[in-house]
Amino acid sequence: MAKCLTYKHLPTIALRGIVLFPGMRFQFEVGREKSVKAVDATIKAENTIFLITQKDISVGDPKKSDLYDVGVVGIIRHVTKDDERGVYEVSVEARHRARPVKYIKMRPYIVCDVEECLDLNLDLITEPMLEAAIRRVKDAFAEYADLSPLATDDLISNVLQTD
Repeated sequence: MAKCLTYKHLPTIALRGIVLFPGMRFQFEVGREKSVKAVDATIKAENTIFLITQKDISVGDPKKSDLYDVGVVGIIRHVTKDDERGVYEVSVEARHRARPVKYIKMRPYIVCDVEECLDLNLDLITEPMLEAAIRRVKDAFAEYADLSPLATDDLISNVLQTD
């Protein structure tokens, strides 16, 4: 049986077009008012935040149904405010996969109770399953890269050549 840890009332950011995995360090801009308030609340507390990807990046004010079922619990490592553009540059370290158990509120920023499962039985994953998952991720990335003006040729090449 998996040991699970529950976090109560975690400030939450709905990410647009970004999927984080445990162990990743990532820097991104935060400009949406809800997300800025979530970062402010996180900084005032313990720097722990829940990051979950939204299904459609064009949705400006996501509801529960607009968010995926799994995200990551992360730690905010650094925040820089760009007053000229009105955005934060946020550096996070993704720690563990987690799923929202309960959405406490959606305004003025999203707050969730989340459950983090600490032990996954990786023995159940077979080599063909892993190869299929990698192939699906690469296909999805290639599709994303075709649509994104930010995806450089070097980035696309590096990702698609990674084993």
